[in-house]
Amino acid sequence: MKVTEVRIGNWVYTEKRHFIKVSSISNDFGIMCITHIPENNCFPIPLSRNIIQKCGFEEVGIYENVYHKDNIRVHFDKNCKEENEETDSVLFIIYGENDSAFSKEVLSLHELQNLYFALSGKELELECLI
Repeated sequence: MKVTEVRIGNWVYTEKRHFIKVSSISNDFGIMCITHIPENNCFPIPLSRNIIQKCGFEEVGIYENVYHKDNIRVHFDKNCKEENEETDSVLFIIYGENDSAFSKEVLSLHELQNLYFALSGKELELECLI
């Protein structure tokens, strides 16, 4: 994972699968680090229905694969059925009242956090991942 992909406040995990919230980004002795961990030892957290719900997204009643928060909707691949399953499924973000403003494939939590901030101007708050 590259330092340029994350912002302070993003969540990533380490090679030992410990979830960490990025609190600093630095160049320690020529090594780019995310919260004092070398960038090559940090990995993106794949999105799942469980993680989306911890971010405050709620299921849209008539669709089992669509979640929403404010004006943002996340569409999971219909073939991904497991609630807590990590997935490489295609996810689309739609922002706007007419469902036509924006869509983008998003596969990891930090991408969702960054996109949510870019679209809403607010940080995506979430429960602890531990």
